[in-house]
Amino acid sequence: MYTTSRKDAHWPNEEQEIIDKEIKMALEQIESLRNRVRSLRERRNSLAPVNRLPPEVLTSVFQLCVLNATPSRCGHAFVAVSRRWREVALGAAILWTLLPRSTTELTELFISRSQHAPLEIDIGDYTTDWTNSGASALSAVMNRVQTLSYSIFEEDVKPDVHALSLPTPLLIDCSVKNFVRYPLNLPENFLGSFAPRLRRLRLYQTSFQWSMLHYPSLVSGLVDLQVHVDGDSFPLANELTTALRLMPSLRRLVIISVQESGGFPTTTTTSGEVAEMNNLELFKLYGPARNVCDILDHLIVPPRATLVLRLEGEDEDWDVGPLLRFLERHCTYQSGGPDIRGLMYRRVTWLPWDFAACAKPNPSHESVQSLLILGLTHPRLDASHVLQHLRLDRLETVEVKKKTRASDVDAAGSVARFLEHCGHATDLEIGELGFCTQVVPLLAPSAGSVLVPRLQRLMLDLDSHDRPVELVAALREVLTKRYERLGVMPELIFVNFSGFKDAIPPAVLEELGQITTIRVVGR
Repeated sequence: MYTTSRKDAHWPNEEQEIIDKEIKMALEQIESLRNRVRSLRERRNSLAPVNRLPPEVLTSVFQLCVLNATPSRCGHAFVAVSRRWREVALGAAILWTLLPRSTTELTELFISRSQHAPLEIDIGDYTTDWTNSGASALSAVMNRVQTLSYSIFEEDVKPDVHALSLPTPLLIDCSVKNFVRYPLNLPENFLGSFAPRLRRLRLYQTSFQWSMLHYPSLVSGLVDLQVHVDGDSFPLANELTTALRLMPSLRRLVIISVQESGGFPTTTTTSGEVAEMNNLELFKLYGPARNVCDILDHLIVPPRATLVLRLEGEDEDWDVGPLLRFLERHCTYQSGGPDIRGLMYRRVTWLPWDFAACAKPNPSHESVQSLLILGLTHPRLDASHVLQHLRLDRLETVEVKKKTRASDVDAAGSVARFLEHCGHATDLEIGELGFCTQVVPLLAPSAGSVLVPRLQRLMLDLDSHDRPVELVAALREVLTKRYERLGVMPELIFVNFSGFKDAIPPAVLEELGQITTIRVVGR
């Protein structure tokens, strides 16, 4: 038998060495080829039209692709892209301006990469690491903030409002919203009393002193001021007029009291100073009747501004004079203003009866086309006290709706007084089956007059599966009497009524069809 000694087994094998060298050379060639392919691909990609775009255009594309508002607030990931794309992304400060992020470290990274670009701060319940260090990081850059949104959602998290007391020379848009039960008290030196570029300010369910807004360096540029305030922050007339005189460019003014809060300030005799808001387009004011009227007596708004007023409370001892004097200066009271084409009178849930006067024939309660939206709860005052002063000779459409189960002893009486002023209307829409049953009998001729005498179309928005037996009987009687008195039969339109033909006996439907045109439509 042939054997190899232990010494011979470790002798170098020339063939193995040759093979190892060839393998090494082949691997080096493969790596070289890979590098060459990579280089060629990068060169080829650089010649593509998209890669010949200037960095500014690529940055704009990245802005469209980056999802800034994701709740996770994770960092942007630029992977599997060309080196140029990544360099452009990392160098584009505008992509790193939304703060804070999910961790303090990531927030600091974004601040660093944002360089000197204006920042957008959005603090909410998704801000998972809003610690002292995170607050400090943001406080250090408040002088660069352009948009600020501060929302409180969690009751067990005490908000740190220190940042809200710092000057913000670049700030344009500011929103502070409180969604918890305890009050959010704003500092007296809100935004350091210095935000010369501020255009929009929205405060929701916050407490503050109106002297906070008495600084020209803070409010002189405002075009939009919206506040939902606790009762103790509802303004007195002199407090509000002092602030408004510093806001010459204001276009939207919204002041809404938080109804559950109570504690409204007591109105006092104030000076005769008046704030004239020459550029105002929308004025919305909700609050206790006494406080609202006191404010209205010290404001002058453009005659074509949209008014949305809600006077709340059951106190009988307040003077309605300021309200009527205020409305006398409005276009709905003047001959030169736009014609009123539509009126809406409604009650929804807990709200009082209110009405809207619109410049369009199809009134929409929240439409910017509304000239006047007014809500009243005064026991001795209803819409008729205002309607008697409006110019309604071009009125076309009237809507009367009651979408609530709340009892209303004088619902029919309120509607009758409302319809007395709608003599020029040609279209009347009534909502909800039970309410239709109450209102339709009002249209029957009385001894002295007929409500809505020019009526051409009667639309009943039933929104019910109940059988309208009582309503149909009332319709048959009312339409017949109106025809006997006026010689005109309005078209009858049923809306949102499922199974209409099955709910009404064929004989009754045929009888109605003989006296008027009937249409059944859905929304």
